This record gives sequence, C-alpha cells and structure tokens, in this order.
Amino acid sequence: GEIFKIAATLPKIIFLIVGNVGYAFDPMLKPENVWLLGEITETSRKIILELADIALNPMLAGSGTNLKMLDYFAAGIPVISTATGARGLDVRDEDHLLIRPIEAMAATIESCLSQPEHMARITQTARKHVEEYFDWRAIAEKVMLSIKNAPRPSSSHGNSTDAPVSYTHLDVYKRQPPITEADGEGSPDR
Repeated sequence: GEIFKIAATLPKIIFLIVGNVGYAFDPMLKPENVWLLGEITETSRKIILELADIALNPMLAGSGTNLKMLDYFAAGIPVISTATGARGLDVRDEDHLLIRPIEAMAATIESCLSQPEHMARITQTARKHVEEYFDWRAIAEKVMLSIKNAPRPSSSHGNSTDAPVSYTHLDVYKRQPPITEADGEGSPDR
C-alpha cells in the first residue's frame, strides 16, 4: 500500500507496522526498511512507543475514534495523520499533530525530523490535550462534578431537599487480557 510507497522514498528510515493491520500487507512486496511486527506484547508496545521518533496514521477510511492516537500523544511522539485518522479527537493541525494527505507524508516526515523544537511544542500540546480530556482521572472528575451539580431530587411534598448528594468513589481498573489454555493456566470456561 501507500505506506510502502512512503517508505521507499525514505530508505534510511525504519517503518514499524504494529498490530493486526500488518497482516493485510504482502511481505514479499515490502521495502527493506519496513518491518511488519504483527501483534505484540504490552511490554514491546511500550518499548516501541519510547523508541519511535514519529507516529503515522495514514487512514483513508473508517469510523470511530482511533485510540492508538491517544497512546501516541500520551507517549510524546509527534503524530502525522490523515484527517480521517484524526477524527473524533477534537485536535487541530499544527497544534496537536500534523494533518496531511498521504501524498505529503514523506515530505512531512523529513520536515519533522529537521524541526525538533517545533515537534516538541506539538507533542507537549497533544499530551496536555490527552491528560485534560481523555485521562481516566480527568473523565472521572468531570463525571463526579456533574453528579455533584445535578439537580437535587424533590421530597415527597414537592419541595427540594437540602440533603447532600452522596456518591461513591470511582476506581478505574485496567482490564487484563484473558488467560488462555496456550498460556498454560486455566481454561477458557473459568
């Protein structure tokens, strides 16, 4: 696809294609500087996010929000995306990321690598955006504030009560992947 064309024009840059999207590519057609990693462990994902200089999201179609974009922003990686790839995140070109058509991505990659100060500013803005709008604690605080400021229920006599609204503390737990028989532990029906 298009990513192979971009990579071919930038032979000194390694392109890592991570996740099941890599299975859509024919490995016999890929340039040498493209590595198809497939699905990876959480540890490998964290290492890749630490090592990456730029994250690309060259989506041409689809719907919904690309959650991987939030990972890129949170990791402090400059992001180049198509408009389709950036949808649903309330982000602005040149403030949070660079929104470019696929045809301009190779030139944009070169530009990013030659402007580290500009990219540092963009990544800082993107990280703040994620922390403010997409971090679980920020989301929970907004929910709790909405609950606290919600209209009080009326008493049985039709008068508003002055009783405080009580609510419980929200804890967010990371969902762990299920243990499979291949892991040597448990069974799928546990």
